[in-house]
Amino acid sequence: MNCNLFDGHGTRENYDRQIEAAIKSLFYFGRDAILLFDRQGTIFQCNNRALTLFNCKREEVTGRQAFAVLTLTKEELARILKGEQFDREIASEKRILQAAFGPLRSETEIFGGYAILFDVTETKITEAILQEKEQRMRHLVSKAGLGVVVINQDHKVLEANRRFAEMLGYTMEEVLELHTWDWEVIASEEEIRRDFRDLSQIDVIFETKHRRKDGTVFDVEVSATGTQFTGPEGPYNVVICICRDISGRKRAEADIRYLSYHDSLTGLYNRRFLEQELKRLDRPENLPLAIIVGDVNGLKLINDAFGHLQGDTLLKKAAAIMKSVCRKEDIIARWGGDEFVILLPCTPYRTTLEVMERIRNNVALTDAGLIRLSISLGVAVKKESAEDVLKILVAAETDMYKNKLKESQNAIGQAIHVIHAAVQKKSPLEAQHSRRVSMLCRQIAKAMGLSDYRVREMAAVGYLHDIGKISVADHILKKAGRLKSQEWLEVTRHPEVGYSILRASNETAELAGYILAHHERYDGKGYPTGLAGKEIPLQARILAVADAYDAMTSDRPYRKAMSVQAAVRELQASSGKQFDPEIVNIFINKVLSAKEITAAVAKKYQAVASGNTGSI
Repeated sequence: MNCNLFDGHGTRENYDRQIEAAIKSLFYFGRDAILLFDRQGTIFQCNNRALTLFNCKREEVTGRQAFAVLTLTKEELARILKGEQFDREIASEKRILQAAFGPLRSETEIFGGYAILFDVTETKITEAILQEKEQRMRHLVSKAGLGVVVINQDHKVLEANRRFAEMLGYTMEEVLELHTWDWEVIASEEEIRRDFRDLSQIDVIFETKHRRKDGTVFDVEVSATGTQFTGPEGPYNVVICICRDISGRKRAEADIRYLSYHDSLTGLYNRRFLEQELKRLDRPENLPLAIIVGDVNGLKLINDAFGHLQGDTLLKKAAAIMKSVCRKEDIIARWGGDEFVILLPCTPYRTTLEVMERIRNNVALTDAGLIRLSISLGVAVKKESAEDVLKILVAAETDMYKNKLKESQNAIGQAIHVIHAAVQKKSPLEAQHSRRVSMLCRQIAKAMGLSDYRVREMAAVGYLHDIGKISVADHILKKAGRLKSQEWLEVTRHPEVGYSILRASNETAELAGYILAHHERYDGKGYPTGLAGKEIPLQARILAVADAYDAMTSDRPYRKAMSVQAAVRELQASSGKQFDPEIVNIFINKVLSAKEITAAVAKKYQAVASGNTGSI
């Protein structure tokens, strides 16, 4: 293509005309508005785009002052006439124009000026919207509980919000001097540079650990997204990281994991974990695999008598002893309420017996308060791979129960003695009452012609009949006024508690049923089960008369003692209703008769009341 304007047929004049036509075309039909003004600021020419921009005819623009149309100042006109060029905005209610001002020159002088106008209204509106959004976003980010940091290609901080600085313990100024490896714990500088080479491709959520300024470490969840920013020197890649402190969540997860495999009371492993470990350890390399099963004796008795806090204390003491004698690789678990299991890998039978002996020795030396700690132990060892480990566990449990038959009754008997002593210590009046009722029960049984065994049994029933009052609060036992309904309900539970305590021992199990029923009434209106007449055991019917008589003829916090005569009248009035009439008749006519109450008997009864009993 021939780009020469001189085509061989044209002249210089043709060229000049073509250039002039081209310039006029650019002037009149260009995309930007152009206005020309003279040295006085009067507009003498404008192009078509200017007419469209101002929505007017040419004659409405030409002849007007640039001061009005273009908000040109005299100072700015003077600058133009000196040859200066400058840009500024022209804003009105409807639009925003970007204006470029400059001088019009001839060959010899500056004869005016020009203004080239760009309509930037939409651009400015968009910028304002974006700026507002950015300000809102910055505000949200700065106030959010999430740390936000922008990192450049060199892994240096470009920008961060205040929360990110607070998370790391730095000031805002200090944060801007950091690199990623200054706070990242898990990955080294080399790994960060290698794994995050192309920031624009990053789009990941991960958990890691960050290091604070003071050196402490915390868990964090990072959402990292690569993007591109544009700066004065062109586009560049960055990664925006949103960081959430998840230390609390991690602690909660750890607590949940711990609780899922540990017993919350003792801190030992629980049954679920033990079953998993039993499978894991059931391998040839762990043989011989020894299993010890332990059971705390009398735990239910202690819970019934003193409440679960005392029972919990015994369990924690037992757990501490087992942990103190076992190795780190041994698995100690609470198998059930009062049962423990110990798995000892690579432990022969003789060594296991030594472990059990250390447990027994430590138990004997342990101060557990009122109740002496007692643990029955059993053992079995898996020696061959073909043996079923679950059968070994059953064998260890069977061995424990065999030992428990010999050991638990002694422990329970001691516990019952301690419980009864505790009741008497709580209320000296109750102690005296028990001794007197024991003597009266013995006398009634003898008067009824019962065997010597039953006479001795009735003495024991009378002595232990209020052992269940261990569960009654001290202030209720000693209260001088009328009991409230809730307090009365607590008192009425003592036969059931006494029953639970005494049936735990073979020696007192038979007495338990009598003590359970000693507040039943002959007419069926008593408690706890509403037995009537001969449904109530004979021993309980005897105890009811002796208990009531002594209660009436003894001083109580809430009243003075009745006379013997008044008590007899009360027994007679309640005969057949509250009491067995046959027993009332025997008690009044044989035990309390003038013939039977000799001076010696009266003296003995007084001695019992004062606590000088000798043997019952």
